[in-house]
Amino acid sequence: MKNPLPLAALISLLTVSTALWLEQPHPLTPNSAPATEYSGERAMSLLNHLLAENLPHPVGSKQNRVIKQRIQAWLDEQGIDHQEQRAWGCNAKRHSCAYVENVIAIIPGQVTGPYVALMAHYDSVPHAVGAGDDMAGVVAVLETARAARAVGGFRHPIMLLITDGEETGLHGAEAFFKQHPLAAQIGVLLNLEGSGTRGASMVLRTSMANAWYMNFFADTAAQPMGSSLADEVFKRMPNDTDFSVSLTAKIPGIDFSFAGERNHYHTPNDNPENLDPRTVQHHGDNLFPLTLQLANADLSTQHDTKVAYLNSFGAWLQWPTHWTPIMYGLAGVLLFWASIRAGGSVQQILLASVVLPLSTLIIGGMLVHLCMALLSAINGVTVPWPAYLWPQRLIVLSGTTLPALLCGRWLAERFALDTLLVAGWLGVWLLTLPVLLVMPDAAAMLMPQLLLAATLLSLANCLGRYPALKAGLFLGTLAVAALFLPTALLLEQTQGYGLVVTVWPWVGLYVICLLGFLRGPALIASTRLVGAALLTGLVAASVLPVYSEHRPQHLNVLYIQDTDASKAMLHIETEGQVPPAMLEASPFQPDAGQAVPWSSTPIPFLAPVANVHLPAPTVDVVESRTIKDERQVRLRLSSQRHAWRLRLYLPASAAIKSATVDGVKLSLPSYEQENSPSYTGLLFYGTQNHDVIVNLTLASTEPVTGFLVDSSPSLPDIANGLIKARPSEALPVHSGDRSTVFTKVAF
Repeated sequence: MKNPLPLAALISLLTVSTALWLEQPHPLTPNSAPATEYSGERAMSLLNHLLAENLPHPVGSKQNRVIKQRIQAWLDEQGIDHQEQRAWGCNAKRHSCAYVENVIAIIPGQVTGPYVALMAHYDSVPHAVGAGDDMAGVVAVLETARAARAVGGFRHPIMLLITDGEETGLHGAEAFFKQHPLAAQIGVLLNLEGSGTRGASMVLRTSMANAWYMNFFADTAAQPMGSSLADEVFKRMPNDTDFSVSLTAKIPGIDFSFAGERNHYHTPNDNPENLDPRTVQHHGDNLFPLTLQLANADLSTQHDTKVAYLNSFGAWLQWPTHWTPIMYGLAGVLLFWASIRAGGSVQQILLASVVLPLSTLIIGGMLVHLCMALLSAINGVTVPWPAYLWPQRLIVLSGTTLPALLCGRWLAERFALDTLLVAGWLGVWLLTLPVLLVMPDAAAMLMPQLLLAATLLSLANCLGRYPALKAGLFLGTLAVAALFLPTALLLEQTQGYGLVVTVWPWVGLYVICLLGFLRGPALIASTRLVGAALLTGLVAASVLPVYSEHRPQHLNVLYIQDTDASKAMLHIETEGQVPPAMLEASPFQPDAGQAVPWSSTPIPFLAPVANVHLPAPTVDVVESRTIKDERQVRLRLSSQRHAWRLRLYLPASAAIKSATVDGVKLSLPSYEQENSPSYTGLLFYGTQNHDVIVNLTLASTEPVTGFLVDSSPSLPDIANGLIKARPSEALPVHSGDRSTVFTKVAF
């Protein structure tokens, strides 16, 4: 091949385009579909009914109860028996509790158990309607239940577990799996989550020996998607889903989720208008047929095999995890054979296999991070999902490629095409070894490409008499390498440019395998083009708006009231620059200050305002007694303004040994885990209509002085000017706008 670049570019483009096209979601099944089929349109109609007011519904709120009652009314209409679990659920990892109201429904089978459980949560964060997170999951579970009843005849009963309080710390799941007797009777569990407003419903992670139920999934799903890589990534993230609680309970199952338009996650943009109905359809396409298969399977059989899995080019691949090292070894043997048959010496190939990854992944990665740091300095913030994605994509693609091209001329002058191709894939093989040792499930993502490319190279280097066929096999290896690029796009979608380190390595793997095709004038032209692309991306990302109404800045406004000092202040909580109009709306101090007495950490953007005298939370000592050198205290914590959250801060001198809420143990954070080593906090949600009765055992018998804080997702009128000054390209996120009132307490 004298000038392989045009063909290489065409093959790469066709491969990526076809791969993305094959992953497009299926269209909606209409309302008119038979009752025995899952219909995304029916599910969306139910979602719009449940979210009729288009309002947030955090745990404990009046609107949350409205939605729960609508779910219960729908179950009554369908003739599905249900019960309600009201309890305190406590999360040891998050050191918090919430009063939750779970809905548990049962569709009987021919036997009484074990159950096939379908789980989703119905609460939202305080400022999001929660259409994607997680009403899409709720209606997919309910529509699956309706269709399953219409089919009938299954062996095992189906449980619908609609949890509450997931957003505050998986509290509904904690209450069910630790307190409800039905939890021990679940044979397999399927959880549905959402982290955005569109995208494929993917296998996020699995539990225990997964081969038996993943085989069912592979056989039944019309469009199975996901990869073992996600499981490895999720292990290293602070995020959680209710599935984590079932995982701890050692219940086998699958956690499904979608993550398109993650900028909408936990914001007012998570609403029915932005939710893609095809995502709800895909949820059901995964859930419904798998539920029927599992409901007729033998759930009592013990299984011990775990599989790795991924989807690629429209195909679902899975194999036992113990095969992965064997596949890796086989790919190595084939590449070594190809190295012997290639034009260059083995020493040359080994040299190139080291130079290529070094120039691409190390220098290229450093260049990408340098560009992103420069961009962050210019914009004042790193935005995971900016208003325009194409400049960042240019930076990642060109920044990773440019160093490889700069050393490409040196390589092209010394090595033939077949030598560089074998060296490139050998470099990928070498890079896979530490991944295999540290993150074996992630390494599985590379095995199909490695094996296929190694096979093609071995065949090609045996076809010296057939140059056309040999060239075709060489180009085939590039098509295989191009499959790394959809993975980069998936990680951009789920992790964003705040974690660009998860994105550019996949581009780098493609570039390593591409470089052999860039030779002669094409190499020089490509270097200039890529350099210009990098500069274009930097300039565009610097001058284009960082935010838009569709992908807004995440910005919260807080009213903080010190009841004892009779003073108050407003605070803007955001990353990056505060909109100038908001800074002008209130007298913000130029320097960071101390907002609360239990934390010595200064925070920026504080403005003193008139105290509107919101009622402070109260503590009543119900019982106090001293036994030997310990003090046992029962306290009643109350929010006089029916706030969403209460937090009791106690000093280190209190020496808390244990704490329980309604008999449920509350895990205590260490003082080092708090903002200040002087205080630790006990956190309670769902307190709008529930006092908190907390029992403390203290190692000290001395009187205790601390602080009681309540927070509600609303602001007094004093904040109206600041709210009006917030531009349309900024929205609250997570806990959102809120008023916080604190007072000193002693007992």
